[in-house]
Amino acid sequence: MYNRQLIEIHNISIDDIPAVLMRPKFKEPPYDSIIFYHGWTSQKENQIFKMAIFCYLGYQVLIPDAYNHGERKDEFDKSLNEIESMMTVVLKSHEEFPKLYDFLSAHNAKSVSIAGHSMGAITCGLLFPSYPEILLAMPINGSFNLLRMEELQNMETEIIKDKKIREKIEKLDAINHLDKIKDRPLYMLNGALDQVVNPRSQREFYKAINKLYSDKKKIKYIEFEETAHVVSDKMLEEMSIFIEEYTEE
Repeated sequence: MYNRQLIEIHNISIDDIPAVLMRPKFKEPPYDSIIFYHGWTSQKENQIFKMAIFCYLGYQVLIPDAYNHGERKDEFDKSLNEIESMMTVVLKSHEEFPKLYDFLSAHNAKSVSIAGHSMGAITCGLLFPSYPEILLAMPINGSFNLLRMEELQNMETEIIKDKKIREKIEKLDAINHLDKIKDRPLYMLNGALDQVVNPRSQREFYKAINKLYSDKKKIKYIEFEETAHVVSDKMLEEMSIFIEEYTEE
């Protein structure tokens, strides 16, 4: 499936975090690197085919298993509803980011960018304002405006009732930290027909953040027509073009 003469794929563990590390063999280090965060109920192995595209383009890619997913699968707290359970995963990824960043920094990364789909894109929204060392972010079908996203879902199972979780999310939510994001490269990609994560909350975030950017080339938001809650080929193409602008030698 993969040309082993061009890329290498390793199953690794960073402390207690299982991950897949992908590298181009045809390029000498150091590498511009990408951490890709998968979605709810998914796992690292399901992302290898998509992220191999970036490896073939010369990027080092790290794909961790999220908390309670993949090799880390365990029982969630039964007192939490689905969105609360998901937010515990997102918050854990936020907590664990320095481990991943330090690993890449020690393993030939000259820059670290982040991307993710769905829950992984929501993870990007907490990480990007918190960690200025991240070069750029490319969230797919997510939201940087989480309490507004929750409001738009309008379902009992998708309301954050737990006060501690809600307070943590509100404290870290990107919509409350526009000043920490402005003028940093950010490309938000959403499916116009997405019925899992309503794109409206991300659209509203874009309107709020866009006016703060002095360089409009660094901020992009696209709703892809006839596209639902998926990662399309066109999205991956757009991401590859965007990141190349900021990582070219």
